[in-house]
Amino acid sequence: MTQSLRTPHPGILVLVLAIMLSACTSGEGPASREESTENKADAPRTENLDGTSVAYLSQDAPSFSATGIRGETVTESLLHGRISLVNFWATWCGPCIIETPELVGLHEEWSGRPFQVIGISMDTYADQEVVDFVDNFEVTYPVFIDTMGVADSFGGAFALPTTYLVDGTGTIVRRYIGLFPMKQVRSELDSLVTALEQAQ
Repeated sequence: MTQSLRTPHPGILVLVLAIMLSACTSGEGPASREESTENKADAPRTENLDGTSVAYLSQDAPSFSATGIRGETVTESLLHGRISLVNFWATWCGPCIIETPELVGLHEEWSGRPFQVIGISMDTYADQEVVDFVDNFEVTYPVFIDTMGVADSFGGAFALPTTYLVDGTGTIVRRYIGLFPMKQVRSELDSLVTALEQAQ
């Protein structure tokens, strides 16, 4: 006897999506929370934007080098002279799927400006899945798979997506854990890019 597949009730889909969002952006584990309590004076200022954790940082971007899925070379030198969003994501991450079209749109809209998005996939042994994802979403910014510990060198990607905002001097100034809050930070990004354009 075969069973027919039923379309889930819309309410169930919403509940599943909410669980996915909270699971992917729930933050760090107990050990990390304990450590951050002990070093509270040294901890960066943080806030919450519609469920996304935002940390205000001021640290040099790390040195790294990797080959993108299209054969292009990605190094820290690409971060100088441009405002950069370094986005750690995975093909299986629901919030990553949701935010990708907005990142692609902004990257293309500002293609003539000193701005870029760099995608770093946290998928393991899934090169073809990453290529298929990039093709399906028509991703035009450079993407590579993190096989060299780039996430760790940036400070970690304990939940996905995690996006680091790097200014034109190569300084990491923000870390966003969760869906990138495009509506809330687009004007700030525009101001940073405009200031860099005027300085060049």
